[in-house]
Amino acid sequence: MRSLRGVVVAMALALAWMRTDAAILTWSAHNLTFEVPDGGTVTYNSASHFEIMWQDMALVITLYNKQGANDDNMQMDLARRANGYNMYECQPNKIKVKGFKCYSLTGTMPDGSHTLLANLVCKNRDLLVSVTVNYLLGSIEEAEDVVKSFAIGKQKAKKEKKQKVQSAEDAKAVEEAEAKRKQEQTKPKKNHTLYNI
Repeated sequence: MRSLRGVVVAMALALAWMRTDAAILTWSAHNLTFEVPDGGTVTYNSASHFEIMWQDMALVITLYNKQGANDDNMQMDLARRANGYNMYECQPNKIKVKGFKCYSLTGTMPDGSHTLLANLVCKNRDLLVSVTVNYLLGSIEEAEDVVKSFAIGKQKAKKEKKQKVQSAEDAKAVEEAEAKRKQEQTKPKKNHTLYNI
């Protein structure tokens, strides 16, 4: 019993030793690597759950075994997660991840930020990686790059990733879209009157 607890503690500590100023992070217990922008702050880490935040982006990863990870279950899980966040304007998203079958969708959160949800089913390991990336408008490429970067084994940094700060134009576009959505929700529905002639 004691040795099993030591293994779990070692797995959790493997992430704690990662340097977040590096562009590539390694989940050593699973030999899972992924690339992220520089300068993030790790806010939670355990044997099966990891969270890191930047000024304008947050990444949450949860690991599961892939038992029952078929197309229908993965699509239903994405829809359930989107509903749990009260996301709207959800759209399926096509992302290719080497070594994984990827299911993903994007949508808008109630606060106007955007979220990319992805389930990555490893093709040759019993591993399902559930990824949530919350980002501001204009950073979809960075969010997709994080998801695309997942790999089993070591990888080299492709390029230095810097956080993209939301521009004033993007912030205004978010505010206008949110105001338009609220205005459409509050519009009274037209009643059609039938006239006999």
